[in-house]
Amino acid sequence: MGCPNQLSLAVLFAASRSDSRTAVRDLLPLDDALTPLPYNHSLTLRLSNTIGQETEMRRSFTTCVTAILLGALFCASHQSASAADDYEYDLVHSSVSFKARHLDISWIHGRFNDVSGMFSIDRDDPSRSTFALTIQADSVDTANEARDKHLRQPDYFDTKQYPTIEFKSTSVKPIDGGFEVTGDFTMHGTTKEITLTLMGGKEHVFKDVKRVAFSTEYAVKRSDYGFDKNAIGPIGDKALIMIDCEGVRK
Repeated sequence: MGCPNQLSLAVLFAASRSDSRTAVRDLLPLDDALTPLPYNHSLTLRLSNTIGQETEMRRSFTTCVTAILLGALFCASHQSASAADDYEYDLVHSSVSFKARHLDISWIHGRFNDVSGMFSIDRDDPSRSTFALTIQADSVDTANEARDKHLRQPDYFDTKQYPTIEFKSTSVKPIDGGFEVTGDFTMHGTTKEITLTLMGGKEHVFKDVKRVAFSTEYAVKRSDYGFDKNAIGPIGDKALIMIDCEGVRK
């Protein structure tokens, strides 16, 4: 029979295995191996507890992972459902034009050829919608080169000093057939709060691209924005701005 100390260590090592009774018998000499090993209730109980704890840990880990994955999927679907649609101003299918009285007997018509803008439409919460438009003032076009050159001078738009005309919304309210949009309108270096009534909002998908359009008109007094009253001449102080905006979903 082997050394008692060595045998004790071997038995203890084997006892840590799940098939401890068989393993211990394999390490004993043949004569001792023929003798049935006594049932170790304490060892069996400890092994059973260890296996139970490991099973419970695996179950808890699986539950946590499942909860995290389900939560992530829920958040992603919720954000997708409530996200606003962002649109870019389509210059080809949009226009910003104006008309002003001439000698108070006729109208002079013009337009701006360089316009850009973005707007975001949140159908679930319209108050979160936004609108922004930027007009390059030197793109003014009244179909008369000499007049257009004059309109760019300091006594009119003064395009070198004030290159852009801008509108940025600050609040949006849904109305029947469109939106009531309040925002800051900046022209000729002066900013004032105005409210536009945007009509439209109908969506259309063309060549797999969603489009939406709005129209509005706004009467403005140029003298309210720092234009020289004495330089207005035969063109009336008031002008009507007309915006037809078609947006392409980004």
